[in-house]
Amino acid sequence: MNTYGPPLDVTFHNLCPGSPCKYRDFVSVFMNTYENSCLNDVKLFPDARRCIEHLHGDGCTMGIVSNSYMPQIVEILLKLGVNGMFASVVGRDRVGFAKPDPEPVLLCMSEMGAEPERTVMTGDSINDILAGKGAGVFSVLINRHGEDISGGEYDALITSLDEL
Repeated sequence: MNTYGPPLDVTFHNLCPGSPCKYRDFVSVFMNTYENSCLNDVKLFPDARRCIEHLHGDGCTMGIVSNSYMPQIVEILLKLGVNGMFASVVGRDRVGFAKPDPEPVLLCMSEMGAEPERTVMTGDSINDILAGKGAGVFSVLINRHGEDISGGEYDALITSLDEL
């Protein structure tokens, strides 16, 4: 079962359908595990750092749309040293509906003053692509692992951000 990408409440429902365990307990265990292991190991792919720094240096306006929650996103951006490079950061807790719904993409675009015809959404999951397409933007799938993304609605497929 894929637990990477979906919002925490969806992961809980998928892992514990009809379970007597409580969502709050699940979140507590998840966050403790996350803080003790995942955050310590977070790193940018080298091509991602090059791409972010290049686009930022060229004056491109960039945003982040994530199904993670804002405190985690902010902490990761600070740890990676890229926190000041994004005009908008939209986490799961800032919207009513998470990706694949287009709402977080539309909020991010609104905060950046971005127009759909001049916006590119890049992402590594079909949820990213569906959110981008739902928002009416050109959507690029980064398929680093060669997994089968059948039925993908992406506009372009790349294996590295160096191709962007």
